[in-house]
Amino acid sequence: MELKVSEAISRQVALRKQTDSCYQKTVLIGDAEKMLGLENCFVYMAREAVFECMVYI
Repeated sequence: MELKVSEAISRQVALRKQTDSCYQKTVLIGDAEKMLGLENCFVYMAREAVFECMVYI
């Protein structure tokens, strides 16, 4: 189950990277610090959503 959760989080982070305009602008600028911060934020948001769903399992 842990592997499935990690995969789900990774997929959600990848989707956010593709659709988030702020992240895309940061990549174009090349601001590594801001990119890392946004990626960490995406991971946190994905974890929160997954863990909320796990409560009902």
